[in-house]
Amino acid sequence: MKKIIIFLICFILVASSAQAKVIILSNCSETDEKFTKGEMDKSQFEKNEFVININQKLVKNNIIRTDSYVKNQNEMFKNSDGTSPNFNKILSNEYQIEYSDSKFVKAKRNVNLNNSDVKFTIEINSKDKTITETTDYKGRSFRNYTYCGGGAGNKDFLNKIIGK
Repeated sequence: MKKIIIFLICFILVASSAQAKVIILSNCSETDEKFTKGEMDKSQFEKNEFVININQKLVKNNIIRTDSYVKNQNEMFKNSDGTSPNFNKILSNEYQIEYSDSKFVKAKRNVNLNNSDVKFTIEINSKDKTITETTDYKGRSFRNYTYCGGGAGNKDFLNKIIGK
C-alpha cells in the first residue's frame, strides 16, 4: 500500500511539472514606429499571433491573411511575365528562444534567401506586449515593431509561465 501511495505522489509531481508553459499574444498589429499601439488591421489579417512555448524554447508567429489582401499583393507584385508571385495566405515562422525571464523573451531564426543569410531577432516585452523584430540582411539592419492587443492580460504573465 505504501508503494502505491509513493508511486501516485511521484506520478502527480511529474505530471504537474510536465505541463506545457505556453502563452499566446493575439490581435497583433505591425508598424514601423516604435510607440504606435493600434488594432490589428482586419483588412489584412484574419489572425496575427505569437505563441511562446517556454518548454520547447520556441516562439511561433502565425499569420493568416485575408483573401482580399492576398489577391491585392499578388496583383501588385506580378512578375514581368504576368504571373503572380503566389503570395501566401498562411505563414508560420519559428524562432528559437535564446533568453527568457519574467518580462522578456529574445528569440532568433535564420533563413537563406538567394544564397544570402538573413537573421531575424525578436525581443518580446511582456509589460507592454510589444515585439521588436530586427532583420539583418547583407550588412544592413531593419526594424519592425508589433503591438499585441490580445492575450497575456497580466503584466507579469511570464512569471506564471516560467514559474518565477
